[in-house]
Amino acid sequence: MADTVLQRHPRSSHGVPLRAIEGVALLGVLGLALWLRVANLDAYTGSFDEGIRGQQLLLMAAGYRPFRDIFASQGPLLLDLLFPFYLAFGQTLAAARAGVVACSLVALVGAWWTARLAAGPVAAVAAVAILTVSPSFLEGSRLALAEVPTIAPSLLALGALLAYRGSGDRRLLALSAACCALAVLIKPMALHVGAPLAVLLVLPPAGLSIERLRWSWRRLLADLALYGLVVLALCAVVIALLGPAQVWDNLGAYRGGAGHALGADAAANLRLTANVMRGERAGLFVLAAAGLVIGLWRRPVVTLALAAWALAVVALFAGYGDLADKHIVYLTPPLALLAAIGAGLGAEAIVALAARLREGGVLASRAVVGAALIGAVGIAAYLVSLPAVYAADRYLLREAPKVAAERRGRAVDQEIAEIIRRATLPDGWVLSDNPGSAFDARRKVIPYLVDTSGTRVDAGSLTSPLVAEYVQRYRPSVIVTWPGRLGKLDEFVRQLPELGYRLEKLYDLGWKVYVRVGSGQ
Repeated sequence: MADTVLQRHPRSSHGVPLRAIEGVALLGVLGLALWLRVANLDAYTGSFDEGIRGQQLLLMAAGYRPFRDIFASQGPLLLDLLFPFYLAFGQTLAAARAGVVACSLVALVGAWWTARLAAGPVAAVAAVAILTVSPSFLEGSRLALAEVPTIAPSLLALGALLAYRGSGDRRLLALSAACCALAVLIKPMALHVGAPLAVLLVLPPAGLSIERLRWSWRRLLADLALYGLVVLALCAVVIALLGPAQVWDNLGAYRGGAGHALGADAAANLRLTANVMRGERAGLFVLAAAGLVIGLWRRPVVTLALAAWALAVVALFAGYGDLADKHIVYLTPPLALLAAIGAGLGAEAIVALAARLREGGVLASRAVVGAALIGAVGIAAYLVSLPAVYAADRYLLREAPKVAAERRGRAVDQEIAEIIRRATLPDGWVLSDNPGSAFDARRKVIPYLVDTSGTRVDAGSLTSPLVAEYVQRYRPSVIVTWPGRLGKLDEFVRQLPELGYRLEKLYDLGWKVYVRVGSGQ
C-alpha cells in the first residue's frame, strides 16, 4: 500500500548530508526538551490527581496491586508503566513524574517519525520543536498524570501506520496496532486516536489505477482484520490478567456512572478547551491552518487523518461528562503535526520559489507561489508568537509552583502531613481527601479508597455505608475530609464520633482532620 505522495528529498546541502543536519537539529531540540522537563521537577502543584498517583505507587511498593487491591480509574497499564521509574528514582513524586518525562521524550520521537513520513525532515524537526515548547504539552510532560503517557504510543501508532503505507511491511501494521492498544490500555480516553488511524487504514494512496484500487480493497479487509485482532487480543490479555470484574468495577461501572451522573455541558467544555489552548498563542493555530491548506493539496491523506484526529478530540471534549484542564493536552499533538506540515511544505515551496527566481526569473506555478506565501505567513506567525510561548514556559517552571503553594495552601498540606505522621504508626492506615499529604507523611491510604474524588461520590462508587465498612475494617488512625469529596457523604461524617473519631483540626480551606481516639505512636 505504498503512498505515492511521499517525495524524495535531496541527500546533501553544500556538501553536508541533510541527514546529519537533521540529526544534529533533532538532538539539540531533544536536549532542550529534556532540560525543560526535568528542571524543578519536584515542584509543588497541590494536584489531587498527583496525590492519588503517589499513593497508588506507594501502595504498589508495599505489595498491593492495581485493580485487585488498589482502586485505579485511569487505564490498566498506567501504574505499571510508572512504577519502575518510581522505584528507580527514589520513590518520590518527582520519581513518578520522571516516568512521564520519559514518555514525553518518546512522544517527541514519535512526532518526529510521523512528521518526517508525512512531509519530510523540516516538518519532522518542526514537529519536535513545537511540542518541546508547547505550554500545554510541557505542563502535561511534568506531571504524574495519564495523558502524555498515552500520547507517546498514539504518535508511534501513527508513524508505524504511515511507514506501512510506504513499505507494505505488515510487521509495521502490527506494531501500529500494538501501540494503539497500549495507548488505550494506559487511558481509555485515548480512543480518539482511532480517528486518524482509521483514515490511514481506509483511504488508498493517491494515483492508483482502477485495477490497483480493486486489489487495495482486498488488502484493506485483510489489514482491518489484522489490526483489529492485534488490538483486541492485547486488550483482552491485559484485562484477563488483571481480572475482568475488577477492571469493570474500577473503569466501566465507575466511568459509566460518572458520565450519567454529571452529564456533559458541551458549551462549558468547549470554553474550557479554548481557555487552555489560548496558552499556545495564535501562531500555532495560524501555522496549523497553513498546514491544513497546503497539506490537503500536497499530502491529502495524512492531512485528512490529522484533521480527523483534531475533530475527534474536540467532539470527545464536547460530550465528556467530567472534562478537566489536564485532558486538553490531547488536542495539542494533531495541531502540532498540522503546523509541522505547514512548516515543512511551506519551507519546501519557499526554497522552490527562490530557486526559480535564481534561474533568471523563470515563472513558478501559481500553486508553488501560493504554497510559499501561505507557508511564509504561517511560519512568520509562529515565530512572532515564540516570545510569548517562552514567557508561558518560564512562568510554568518558575512562578506556577509559587502560585500553587499560595492558592492551594502548601503550608496547610504540610501541617496535615505532620498530623498524619504523628498520629499514625509507620504500618498504619489513613483515609484522606488530601492524598498528597498522606503521601508526604509516607503513610498508606486504604487501597480501595485511594481515590475519594467528588466525581466518584456523585457516580455512586462511594457511599456512606461503603466508606464506613472500610473504616471499620482498616481502622485508619486519621481521616481527612473536604467538602467536595468525602465531606459530601453527610451520613458518614455524622457517624465519625460513633466510629471513634474526634475532630482534631478544622482549616479555612475546608479540610477537617479527624484522629481516632487512642491512636498514635
